[in-house]
Amino acid sequence: MKQLRKFEQDAIVNTIVKKVKAKHSEKTRQIVSKQDYLSIKKNQQDIQSIVKEADKLRDKARDLNNKLKIKIDAFNHNHKLELEIDYNNRLCFRFNTYNFKRPVEDKLAIALLETGLTDRLTQTIDEIVKEFI
Repeated sequence: MKQLRKFEQDAIVNTIVKKVKAKHSEKTRQIVSKQDYLSIKKNQQDIQSIVKEADKLRDKARDLNNKLKIKIDAFNHNHKLELEIDYNNRLCFRFNTYNFKRPVEDKLAIALLETGLTDRLTQTIDEIVKEFI
């Protein structure tokens, strides 16, 4: 038996592939009208519809979240508080002792520099508290 050359083998393979592809295309044309395929396609379309709705809701939530952040920033500025949203999307007031403590220490030290203020310590404390609230 004579050995086939590479280009002859390639030609045979290409012919086989074309015939299989044609049969595959014919089979798919026939099956797209069958009930089991149509059921799968309907499920896929339902999922696609839900995903689009979820995308719209996600966009709406992002917009509302941005508006909420602006309102919270204004609220915090107006009231000298630290209202924030936690990881569970709940509102909570934060009190950062570290950021708060240093300016209080500085004001107290300056206030106590004056002589005779130890008798006014309670009044000085109250004045500092009023300034930060």
